[in-house]
Amino acid sequence: MTEPGPGPEAAPAPPTTDARAEAERGRVALWLEPDDLRWLARHCCCPDDADQETRDRCGRLCFRASAALHKSGLPRESARPAAETDGAAETDGPAETDGPAEETDGPSGGGGASG
Repeated sequence: MTEPGPGPEAAPAPPTTDARAEAERGRVALWLEPDDLRWLARHCCCPDDADQETRDRCGRLCFRASAALHKSGLPRESARPAAETDGAAETDGPAETDGPAEETDGPSGGGGASG
């Protein structure tokens, strides 16, 4: 009988964010609970008459929240019952705020005319 060798190698850790590169871009870390990210990813409180800059900022926030969930491997929908979440936010915001399936720098500013 042979002795068992070392166990299988652990899977490599998922890539982490390069804190130095993000700091060079002027970004800071923000740690949120998954349900807070889910709320933020689908919530838009822009008034109908919001200017394009405000709408773009809201879109970036929704996108980043969704991308953080995706990158973490967490579902975009909560497993908690609706009574335990902020039910008012369940239908807020445009349906397309889930963001793309892979993380990028965010939504491009070139879509459509701004005014």
